[in-house]
Parts: sequence; C-alpha cells; structure tokens
Amino acid sequence: MDVKGARWDGGSLPTEVGAVLSTGRLRLAAGLATLEFEKGARLTLEGPADLELLSPERCYLHSGALVAHVPPPAVGFMVETAHARLIDHGTDFGISTGADGQAQVQVFHGEVELQHHRSGEKVNLLTRQAARITEEDLRRSGGDLESERPDTRRVVPEGADVVTLTTNSGRGQAAYVWSPDTKTHFSDTLLLLKHTTQKACRRKAWLGFDLSLLQGREVRSASLTLQFEPTGWGYASLLPDCEFSVYGVTDDTLDAWTEETVNWENAPGNDPQSEGADLSKAVKLGSFTIPRGDVAGAFSIRGEALARFLTNDKNLYATLVVVRDTPESVGGGLVHGFAGNNHPTLKPPTLRLVLD
Repeated sequence: MDVKGARWDGGSLPTEVGAVLSTGRLRLAAGLATLEFEKGARLTLEGPADLELLSPERCYLHSGALVAHVPPPAVGFMVETAHARLIDHGTDFGISTGADGQAQVQVFHGEVELQHHRSGEKVNLLTRQAARITEEDLRRSGGDLESERPDTRRVVPEGADVVTLTTNSGRGQAAYVWSPDTKTHFSDTLLLLKHTTQKACRRKAWLGFDLSLLQGREVRSASLTLQFEPTGWGYASLLPDCEFSVYGVTDDTLDAWTEETVNWENAPGNDPQSEGADLSKAVKLGSFTIPRGDVAGAFSIRGEALARFLTNDKNLYATLVVVRDTPESVGGGLVHGFAGNNHPTLKPPTLRLVLD
C-alpha cells in the first residue's frame, strides 16, 4: 500500500506504507491510498472512504470513491456496493457510493459489467460510458467525466439524537503520564505522546468522558476527535508516518483516577513495559495515522468498536487511553501533542455520538 496525505479513521487493517493486507476494513478520513492486488489490479481510494477487502479479487465499497486500473491478468476483479456488483473486463474506471447506497460508475477505458442485486438487471459499460446505481435499478447516464458524485457525508438516521461530549463536560478529565526518569518537555495545555525504544521519555494520554446523558441508550455510531498542535520538541523528519491507537478501559473499578494523581504506575489499563495498554484491562477501539511531517490538525477514530464500548459501559464513565505506536529509531524525534482541557483555542478531546 502507498499513501499520499492519508489520514485514517479506524478500521481493522494496517495502514503503514508497504503493508501487506489481508481481509478486513480500511477507513480513510482524508487523502489518497493506493492498493495493489495479487494479479495486478490497482485501486486508489479517495478519502473520506470506507473499503472492505473480501478476497484478492473482490472488495466492498461501503462509501466514498475509488479509481481502478485492472490489467488483463486481473480481469474479473469485482467491486461490490450496497445495490450492485461491478465486474471488470480489463479497464480503467471510477466508482463512488454515498451513505444512502446510491452509486455512480464511470469507465475511462475498456469495459465493465454491472449486475443489480434487486432487479437482476445487467448492463455493460464501455469507454466513456457511465451509469447510476439506485436501490431500484441501473440507469445509464452521460459519459461526462466531471459528473457529480454521490454524497458521501454520513447521514444521521431519522429520529436519532446527536450528542457531543468533551473531556471538559461534567465529570470529564484529561491528562497524560510519562515514564520514570523523564525530566524535560512538560505541557499544561497539550497532552503529549511519545514512544521511544528507551524506557525513559515515553508518554501516553488518558481521557475521561462523563456518559450520564446516555442513561442506557444505545450508541448507534460514535467518533472521537483529537486536535493536534506543534509541541516545539523534537524533529518530525526523524519519524516515519506515525500510527496512534485508542484503547477503552474495560474494568470500571479503574475509573476512579484523577488528573492530579494519575501517573505511569497507577494509570488505569496502562502497560508500563510497552507502548500500549494492558489488554487484560482494556480493548483497542481504533487507530489513525499522522503522515510524516504533519504536526497539526484534527484526527479521529470512529466505528463499531467505539460505539459498542460506550453502549456497554455500566457506570456511565468511559476511560480512554491514547498512545503512539510508532517508535523513533534515533533520539531527538518529534513529541506529538493534542489539545487538553486547558488549551486556550483548540477544542478538547470530543466524542460525537448518534443515539437511538
């Protein structure tokens, strides 16, 4: 896999450049990600997009857009959508699908076959031909290569409530901890993250969210957004693309931590010997990647794991752990930081929940 300006939004597959991918889900929040399959089919995913890899010759585009090049050895490659299946016959094409399942296909060169799930209708498209896919049928459209793509924005279901919570809401809190012997680089406004191969100078962040507003209601979808800002410490050029993980503490008895007393040894769900969390007390909820050289911006995770974790919380208080998985190979690497509760301008860590 190759990326350009990519920002990830959870998923179940590795997102580093050159990763070998198996079956699983990729959620691209922004940028481009190019995937090459065993027989030479090459897909470029355009964020925001949600793609599921089903086999070496088949994928499912849940939302977003991709452009594909399928050489002769890969003829028969399939892209599934909510309402139709695209079978390639050796071509270059683009396909996009919106949150409502409607999709559009454009053939730049060659031939594709569309098969509609409900009606059973089949349509073959040739160079510069296009079609729209709805729940009811397939509709040929003009070959305008600049025609409007379906709306890929997430739609809030009718009758659902949208709730926004921050670590500054109610009993919420935010803090970061550092490994023993760390003597420099502290901040009152940023939550600092760092992963080194040395035991000193590691940093992880803890977030507490007051879930009293849920009162047993089901979380239909959820996202966590963090606002990153330059810390002024270390060099970004000494790091590759950096992957970050978010964990949820599953042991409710550990939720009694406070910003004033939490530390490296007593932080709930911490694994002091590694860059991550103690998986006997926490579960991974998602990950995101900050491209090499990026030091600022909003980065998020979302998905079923986060929504399920919040729905199943029994004491209406959620503790999350944020870590940087990617280590620095030499000293002097960048210290990442995102806004905490005391930042003067940036929003604190924010949950956006869609509730039944």
